[in-house]
Amino acid sequence: MGKIKVIVKRPVNHYLIIAVYILAPLANILLIKLLGQVPFHLIFRNFFNGFGFFAGLWLITAPLVGIGFYFVNKTTWYVFIVHSTLILIDFIVKWISRPVYYLKTVPGFQNGLMFAGNIILILIVGYVIQKNFRAPYFQALQRHWRESVRIPIHHVIEIDSKKMNVNDLSVGGCFVIKSDEELSTERDHDITFKSDRLEISCSGQIMRQTNDGYGIMFKNLSKAQKKDIQHFLQKRFSLRQQINVSGQWISDGISKNSTILDISKGGCFISCDLSEIQVKDSGAVAFEVNGNKVKIPSRVTWINSRGEHEKPEGFGCEFKVNHKKLIKKIIQEYGTTGLTR
Repeated sequence: MGKIKVIVKRPVNHYLIIAVYILAPLANILLIKLLGQVPFHLIFRNFFNGFGFFAGLWLITAPLVGIGFYFVNKTTWYVFIVHSTLILIDFIVKWISRPVYYLKTVPGFQNGLMFAGNIILILIVGYVIQKNFRAPYFQALQRHWRESVRIPIHHVIEIDSKKMNVNDLSVGGCFVIKSDEELSTERDHDITFKSDRLEISCSGQIMRQTNDGYGIMFKNLSKAQKKDIQHFLQKRFSLRQQINVSGQWISDGISKNSTILDISKGGCFISCDLSEIQVKDSGAVAFEVNGNKVKIPSRVTWINSRGEHEKPEGFGCEFKVNHKKLIKKIIQEYGTTGLTR
């Protein structure tokens, strides 16, 4: 496995957010200096009294949070959450608990400017948590800031009319496995992805390059195409509980010994011999739960015959009937601590 990153590109808004956090203390101090005509030595001497305890604390630590964004990992993410909490507490104390706080301490135009600054900062925090970085360390399946629900899937993709292999896919992009074909990092590429349920065409930009391949960001995708990808991933690779239960797949009077590897209220993945199994086949998953025989009517939705997805040979099936209580019992009896797609 390669451990060096030859190229790493971050979104422009990532750098803008870093800059806002690093420059926040300086901007606030200059505002007081220019608009309030307060000497620097008085600002620093009365820093916590002037800004308030919570505001002073988050202003001093803001540059550290901004620097941490560049190296986003679990530690810096939690530091950001704690820091954001300080901002929210400061906002609540000053604007809700004491609505006249700034009216008494900051006159006229400066008061409106200060209020607008607080609102903008709150919006930035909300944007970071909900959209840009997508709270990676609060997800059931943890992921890095660069990832957007990337699902492991081995599939062929066409890049500039050349066939290459990908090992993950998301609404935002994919990772292309390195091959003899070298891709230029200096220009965009034409991307075509086709499967039995999904077909997209767009341009793509290489955002990172490692010894293993290229991370590509999709560009110019329409809203409809994004929804198609999202629907494809949610239906085919829904979040499931890992289990390992022996059973049978029964269809047209034929029973195949099988192993159920994951399960959710909507379906499961079954590892078994794939001969005579086709997409849309109807049948039943049969196994035992607490000594009781269970048979769930199901339908084959996709087949993993030769490594199209990072699972063993087998198929995904959709339950025809809602068995919410039964699935809960199965997970309690056989479930591991792991979740999978």
